[in-house]
Amino acid sequence: MKTWSDYYSRLDIGDFLRRFPFPSQTSSLVARYAQRGDRILEAGMGTAVDSIYLSHYEYQIFGIDKELQIVKNARELNESLKGKAKFIQMDTFKLGFKDNSFDLIFHEGTIEHYNNKEITEMLKEQLRVAKIVILGVPTSRYPRSAPGTYPGGSFGDENFLTFRQLKEVLADFKIIEIKGCGVTEPKYRRLLINMVYLPFWIINEEIWSRRYLPFCNFLYFIITNR
Repeated sequence: MKTWSDYYSRLDIGDFLRRFPFPSQTSSLVARYAQRGDRILEAGMGTAVDSIYLSHYEYQIFGIDKELQIVKNARELNESLKGKAKFIQMDTFKLGFKDNSFDLIFHEGTIEHYNNKEITEMLKEQLRVAKIVILGVPTSRYPRSAPGTYPGGSFGDENFLTFRQLKEVLADFKIIEIKGCGVTEPKYRRLLINMVYLPFWIINEEIWSRRYLPFCNFLYFIITNR
């Protein structure tokens, strides 16, 4: 596996159609934090299907990637699906936008390909041009497949961190919210946890949900500047 365009070489309309009839978790979170007409940037777009999906609603959607072939693929898919997103070749570490150019930036499966210092630098640059960043990241509990497979595999350079390590990496930022999915605890333990925490769920689902975050294989962090 040499390039991301190799990784996404089998991208087709099916990747977009899998978003229907329901949006992805990423798109749902963007819709929660964005307002009609907001300027939204996907920084490191991969398949670009979330950007194309969101472009059919009342947002101004842009996407960037440093690899030109990824940008070309996104433009072709965007055109075939009559999307309204605009895709540009650009490095997320050196965003060619003015301060506060966007209302929100999002990306999924991006930061785990960098070390802790690089992650901090990347997010500071993103928060220079946007008020909020929504980032999705696989954790140390993420199921591993053969490197270089698509979908569901790994590229080969991932730095899978635990829930605690991710919070430490993001210590320079204000975490507005954390969402988790893919709980990996054994079924019997999940049953016991459910029984113990059922009263909390009845009183406040958020308290119950936070109990599972350390055991999730994928997390979403919504962050802003302190």
